[in-house]
Amino acid sequence: MAKEILGLGIRGIIASSMCDDQGKYEEIPGAFKMLARLQRERFSEGIFLVSYAWGETHPKILHWLFDHIFHKVTGIPAGNVYLFRHKVQEVAICRELEITHFISDSTELLVALNDAGIENLYLFHGPDQEQSCSGSILRHVTQVTSWQEIAKNLLG
Repeated sequence: MAKEILGLGIRGIIASSMCDDQGKYEEIPGAFKMLARLQRERFSEGIFLVSYAWGETHPKILHWLFDHIFHKVTGIPAGNVYLFRHKVQEVAICRELEITHFISDSTELLVALNDAGIENLYLFHGPDQEQSCSGSILRHVTQVTSWQEIAKNLLG
């Protein structure tokens, strides 16, 4: 069996998509705990954060991961974080990493990943996101609203 590799975005997936009043992101409930389980029980070192980060967002995300001891809590190595300044780079790095599963809050990205041959796609509608999706992508994507649903889909 081929090695399974999970990719996921950051903002809207493990961190809130918007900053709070102090300019800080909040952890999406259950994200770190479930990523640690996914790391232990299915994907091992094969979990990668692949995310578009522009301007001053780039260092903020890195600081957020460090401040929340993300790598220690989840077991996901710091070298498995790929941040890009141009959206088109996300699909290319997913191909390079041979991603087999991807979690995103962007239907646009999931369509591009599907077109690139990645078949196990999850559209995450967290607590601060709209819960609608165009019908054309539904047959290619599993919609999830929490990390518990993600675990149910990926761990059984």
